[in-house]
Amino acid sequence: MPKTIPSIKSSELPYEILSTIAFHLSIEDTLSCTVVSRAWNGPFQDSLWRCISIKRPKTLATILNQFTSGEATYRSSDTCVRSLYIQENACPNDQHMHVLQQRFQKLKDLYIRTHDPDFLHAKIPIDWGLWKSLTNLSIVWMAADGQSVVNEFLKVISHLPQLTQLDLSITVDVESHVFTWKDMEALHDYLPLLEDLTLTAKFGEIKDEDIRQIFFANQASTLRKVCFGYGSWKPFWVLYILRKYPCMHTLEWRAYSNRALSHMDQFELMLILPSLPHAAQYLEVINIQTCSDILYEPVSNGVMLKVLRRDGKDIKEAYFSTVGEGYQNDFYILNRELLRQFLFSNSAALEGFTLDICNTRNTPISWSAFHSCKNLLELNVHALENVSLNDILDHCVSLKKLKLRSPFATSENFVSGNHTIHGLEVLVIEDANISNESMKYLVFRCRQLIELKLRGVRIKTVIPLDNRSISFDVSCLCLQSLELTDVRFYKHTTTFYETTGTRINYIALCLQSQITLPEADITAIATFPSTPDCTKCIWILQCTCSGAGNKHNCTRILRDDEASYCHEYFTMCQKSTMNNNNIQQLHLPKDKPAFIKANRNFNLSTGYVNMLYRHIDRQAEYSQLRIAYQCFATSMEGKDSVSFKGQHAGFVGVLYRALRNRRMGGDLLVADVGEFRKSKPILNHLYSRIEHGSLYAGI
Repeated sequence: MPKTIPSIKSSELPYEILSTIAFHLSIEDTLSCTVVSRAWNGPFQDSLWRCISIKRPKTLATILNQFTSGEATYRSSDTCVRSLYIQENACPNDQHMHVLQQRFQKLKDLYIRTHDPDFLHAKIPIDWGLWKSLTNLSIVWMAADGQSVVNEFLKVISHLPQLTQLDLSITVDVESHVFTWKDMEALHDYLPLLEDLTLTAKFGEIKDEDIRQIFFANQASTLRKVCFGYGSWKPFWVLYILRKYPCMHTLEWRAYSNRALSHMDQFELMLILPSLPHAAQYLEVINIQTCSDILYEPVSNGVMLKVLRRDGKDIKEAYFSTVGEGYQNDFYILNRELLRQFLFSNSAALEGFTLDICNTRNTPISWSAFHSCKNLLELNVHALENVSLNDILDHCVSLKKLKLRSPFATSENFVSGNHTIHGLEVLVIEDANISNESMKYLVFRCRQLIELKLRGVRIKTVIPLDNRSISFDVSCLCLQSLELTDVRFYKHTTTFYETTGTRINYIALCLQSQITLPEADITAIATFPSTPDCTKCIWILQCTCSGAGNKHNCTRILRDDEASYCHEYFTMCQKSTMNNNNIQQLHLPKDKPAFIKANRNFNLSTGYVNMLYRHIDRQAEYSQLRIAYQCFATSMEGKDSVSFKGQHAGFVGVLYRALRNRRMGGDLLVADVGEFRKSKPILNHLYSRIEHGSLYAGI
């Protein structure tokens, strides 16, 4: 069977390793590569590439030079590239597009972001009709003034009737560049199979004399998801959308503030209200962003309010937001009565709810409104105010996933006998301030957590003066996934952001042995095989670095299958730090000796460990990995196995861990862990992985 290789996401992946992978793969195999580097003009076959992302002009120029110089071994007739993403920095122009079009004729997904004003005004027009297989098109164009932008877009899609997904974005501040309702009609005439439409542009006004034509316009019954943004909406646009898309499943509304949408006159009411009971019968997901006057005070008889408050509609997911571009200095007030009515009207069907608000005019959110939502499984809250964890868990009794962003997440002083155990399974806290007591409350009450993520969280606590060491125990949880990123601890003082002298950089959590930790953006400390029993998995990771502006972002993890080596590893650390900090005894590379600084807290009996690392030079890692590969490739030539000693053994260890323990996109540790006493089995295993096509790597 063809072998599937995970995505390579780094443009810095050594060319030698890519060449080795390509050498052992056949044309039936699949390699998904999202960033092109030197491997483009290497030994890879076209059939190995599925997805390519071009982010830099140099990369784009390299590809184009290969095509135009005649040196490339690729043939456009047998290419299997299906997805092409061209980022803004690459800035493709019309000449680039002509070459890419000749090269990639079987694309299914095309994403283009450009600020070239002449992108669609080329002297030699782009023949979009050549892409017969294209079904997903996304164009973000920062056009110049004075150009017929809308007409150019319509000309493009007129050659692509097979499209099922379309994302058009026009970023130009000219009032003449607007989409009219007739442009929308033309768009759907050109694209009869369209299922997903995202349109970010300014929209023209629908006049009274156009109403009759809107009522008799053809419906786009194939459309399931529609997203509009940037425009200023009038009530008749809502009428047009609700009538145009009768089978609409998802509606996303990212319009700017518009008072007219919240205040309809009698004529508008007379025309629109009779249509609402029969419109959007299949609507299940609604996403409304940056619409202060639609969802929030002052509220009158807006048409969207009528849509949201309809009884009997099965809206399963809802997203309400008052935070948007252009209104950073305004504070829109949540209309709590509207929220209550919406929740009551959709209490039976609502499964997911996101609330992103600026403030409630110093009035806390009333979470009791969620009590009737017995099927609410996912709740996302972003609020610039205090959020009571007690109230959320008390009223959202069926909740399985909670994502919270708030300056202050609080919980009352609790007694273990006064709170029921909640069935929450996934907890994500981001960019929040939370007390250590609140963390203890969550750990105590949510004992069924299987996934815990803390990102950018600041925990207020009391720092012991003896060793300035902080740890909290989550051993009562049956975690399967754990992530902590940029977790910082603060002194519990009158000044909340006091950080002087905390010196807390790494924390080890005591976890149950069955835990499986995520591999993305984390790195193994050691991979020595060992037999001693180990009932705990120790995770060591960075939480913060003290000092003015000194931040070192490097994480380390000791995985469950490596935990048995933990005791021996830290014993070595203790010996080295106690012996004048001579970390050479750890057999680290001579050119990178400062991975570990002195820290004498290695109390494994309790499962808590503190470690402190310095920043790691990424270029040194790349260099060592290349050396490691060269040592491996040279020594393995014509041999089934080989043994290394000294520094070369460490290089092999680098390569081994990079290729065996890291999935695509993960970091890698290049600390030389000493001589490998079992070099042959390791190399044999590595060679086998390459030979059987199951090799994967990432930097």
